[in-house]
Amino acid sequence: MTKQIFDAIQRATKFSYPVDAWYNEDEMNQIIGEAVKNGWAFRASRSQCEWTEKGIEAAKKSNLC
Repeated sequence: MTKQIFDAIQRATKFSYPVDAWYNEDEMNQIIGEAVKNGWAFRASRSQCEWTEKGIEAAKKSNLC
């Protein structure tokens, strides 16, 4: 997992972040899509995602958290 993907998942899972902002950004949407494809996150709704156990382990292995 890259820092960019980690940061994107963090950004998309923060409740304080404006929920209508991140998913409208093409770059952010592509990054979250990559995380979902790799099983690191899943989309809880169209405006938020959640970490999976696989994602948490990948972040730990990459020393990102």
